[in-house]
Amino acid sequence: MTELLRHRYRYQLDGFGNSFTEEQLTLSLGPLENCRRDMESCQKCNGSSCRTTVGHKDGRYYYALQPESTASYGYPCFAIYKCPGVLVRKEEIFAIYRRVNSQGNSKVIQMPPR
Repeated sequence: MTELLRHRYRYQLDGFGNSFTEEQLTLSLGPLENCRRDMESCQKCNGSSCRTTVGHKDGRYYYALQPESTASYGYPCFAIYKCPGVLVRKEEIFAIYRRVNSQGNSKVIQMPPR
């Protein structure tokens, strides 16, 4: 089960993939799924309207793992981030894909549209 979760959320767990126990991953399923959905929404974004789980009419936001807190506390911590702009956000996602895939954690890559 743990390996399936690590594989499913490998992009959201970038840099922390093997750091968590099955219990920690299981307890974080809801937030991890929100992170995954938000990353997919950001990939498809054209700048007209935000479709993330936390985006709203006053601005664009997305949900993601908070690396500093995660490293400090030793379990998955999450935060809401303000979108840096469509192109910058897509470049961030490309960087995550490149990093994770270069580690050999993925057999198939589905890159977001440019």
